[in-house]
Amino acid sequence: MEPIDLELYKDIYKEIHQDGKTVCIRIEYAEEFGWLLSISDKKGNSSGWNETFPTSNAAMQEALDAIKNEGIDEFIGPQIDFNFFSNLPSLKKPSKLN
Repeated sequence: MEPIDLELYKDIYKEIHQDGKTVCIRIEYAEEFGWLLSISDKKGNSSGWNETFPTSNAAMQEALDAIKNEGIDEFIGPQIDFNFFSNLPSLKKPSKLN
């Protein structure tokens, strides 16, 4: 099977499974910047790189190296409680000053 030329795509997603855990590599092309890289978990947490990459292949290699060297747990965060925001008191307009 021939390798896939990632440069043909503008958005690339790849799930990585390791030790019963899963993260998703996301590579996006931004015309004004280049290739952007982030790794997210299934809980809604995301780690993004500040630097951009000249090719999607370079971004993918960086992601795979980071997961290999740092471990998949480095990219898995705590469960995000989306209900937290709905439990905040609503903001009210300030009363008129006399």
